[in-house]
Formats: sequence, C-alpha cells, structure tokens
Amino acid sequence: MIYAKLTEELKSAPKTDNPEYTIFLRNLVMSYELNDLYEYFVPIIEDPDIDKDIRFSAYYSCSIYFRRNNKFEEMIKLADNYARYFINYALNDIVLSFKYRYTALSYSSSDMMYKAISYAYSAKKKIEHHKAILHHYAETIATGLDHDFIGDEEREGFIQEAINAINESIELWNTEPAQIKYAKNYATLGRLCIHKCEYDMGSYYITKALNYENGDNKDSLNRIIKYNNYLYNSQFQKSILVLHKQANEMSERLNIVTQNYENKINEVTKELNDSKLRFLEFLAFFSSIIAFITCTTTLIANSANFYIAVCLVLVLGGIIILSFSIFSMTLEVTTKINKNHTIFTIIIILSLSLILAGIFLGYHFVQHT
Repeated sequence: MIYAKLTEELKSAPKTDNPEYTIFLRNLVMSYELNDLYEYFVPIIEDPDIDKDIRFSAYYSCSIYFRRNNKFEEMIKLADNYARYFINYALNDIVLSFKYRYTALSYSSSDMMYKAISYAYSAKKKIEHHKAILHHYAETIATGLDHDFIGDEEREGFIQEAINAINESIELWNTEPAQIKYAKNYATLGRLCIHKCEYDMGSYYITKALNYENGDNKDSLNRIIKYNNYLYNSQFQKSILVLHKQANEMSERLNIVTQNYENKINEVTKELNDSKLRFLEFLAFFSSIIAFITCTTTLIANSANFYIAVCLVLVLGGIIILSFSIFSMTLEVTTKINKNHTIFTIIIILSLSLILAGIFLGYHFVQHT
C-alpha cells in the first residue's frame, strides 16, 4: 500500500529542471523516517521496471533526506551505489557534488573539494538560471574557502564567480514575494564577502539571514547557530585586520624613527671623525712648530757660523713643512676626505724650495769661508 502510494506521489513530481521539484520532494521525503527510505524508496530506485524518472525522484529524495539530516556517510553510499544509473540527469551532479564535498571535509582533501565544485558547476551549466543550483554552487565554493581548500592564486576568481551565482539566485528567489526572505542566500553571500575581506558587508548579510530565520523548528535553530558562528568569524577577522594594520603602521613608524636615529648617529660619527682629524692636524702642526723652534734655537746656539746655521734652519723648515704635508695627505687617503689639492701642491713646492735654498746657500757659505 505505502509502496504504491509513494510511487504515485513520485510520479506526480514536477520536472527535474523546475525549481519546485526539489521543494516537492523535500516535503514528501521529510515525512518519512530513515528506515522508511530503505524499505520503500531504495526498492523503487533498484526496480528496473519502474519509469526511470520515478526512480530518479526516489534517489534524489533520499539525497535530500540525508543531507538535511547530516547523514553524510549515507549520502556518500547512496551516490556510490546509484549515481551511475542517472548520469544523464543534471541534478545527479548535485548529488555527486555533495558526495565529494562531504568526502573533502571528512579527509581534509582539496582535490575532493575541487571535484565537488566541478560537479556543481556542471549542474549549473546543464540547467541555467536554477535558483537552488546557483545557491549550491556558491555555497560549495564558500565551504571550500572556509576550509582553505582553494589555492591563493585561484581564490579571487572563485569568490567572484560564487558572488555572481548567489546574486543571480537572490534575484530569482525575489521574483516571488513569499520567497524573498530566503535566509540561506544571504548567509552564503555574507560568507563570500568575508573571504573578500569586506567584513562589514559580510556581517550585514549574515545579520540579514539571522533576521529572516524564524527559529520555529530544529532546522532553523541549527541554521541560526551556524549563522552566528559566521557572524562571530566576520567580527574576529575584522579585528585581526585592524590589528594587522595597526601593527604595520607601528612598524613603519618604528622604521622611520630607527632610520632617523641611524642618520643622526652617522652625522655625529662623521662630525667626531672630522673633529678628530682636525685635532690631529693641529697637534702635528703645533708639534712641528715646537720642534722647529727647538731645533732652530739649538742650531743657532751651537753653530760657529751664523749664516750656515740659518741655512740649516731653512732646510729643517722645509723638511718639517714637507712632512706635515705628507701627513695631511695620508689622512686624506685613509679617511677619504677630499681637500684642496692645489694648496697641497703649493705647500710641497714651497717646502722643497726651502730645502734646496738652504742646501744651496749653505754650500755657497762653506765655499767662501
């Protein structure tokens, strides 16, 4: 009796490309228990004498029941056992997409998640402008993003595709006033906005989804819990972003302060080096003067011939000036400080002239005494 009645009810389902098809089967299957699926629905799926559309409706009804009741293993077994019989049905790709999504979550497999997205995309291409398929495609991408299954180089493209799909789904839902407040669409759009780093928009849409949930049944309460988690995640991610920006600003300020400090140290170090060199030159200069005065006094005091003593003083003066010039040039080379080379040349010529003059005059006086 139940078997025959169920067969007739499945036969009266809308066409598979009609968005009301899923709603019709959901209302039908959710009135049964899990054991009833294996007692009544599975035999219909397996009966080759029954019209294939009816068999597919029984198959798709089971998939609806399993996913709404979080029977993930049962959903995977259903697809493994019967999907191959319905490869020409577009909605079969939705069942396979759910299968691979659950497998990806169970085994943390990005490859399985890409397969789930691929089957969802295939269904979207086979039945265009189908509000439920569009939502499923966007939601599958959002799930992949939530669990970091989608590579960084592909994230932006997938996010934009999903947003386009969910916006189209919202437009299709909003064509009928009774369906405008479909919370799942806004929750999925909010999740996608979060992954786009638009946290305020994400919070807005998720809050909108929460406002559209009545909380009058178990499914609605479960969705409210999920949406609150999404909302907390959005607020948390926004806080992390703010902290990251503040950390970057502090790092930039610290770099500027450090650079200024280093520049100041370099300036002070340069000034100290320049001062040290000037002090060394002054010390050498005054030491030369003292040596010159001492030697001059000694030579004049101990020399028998005043003029010869003067010649020796000229030679000594030239040697002292030449030594001082060579010392200054050595400092210039070792410290890489550029000075006026013309002055150096003049001083060296002057020192050599004094030395030669002292030698010449001394030789002249020796010859005439």
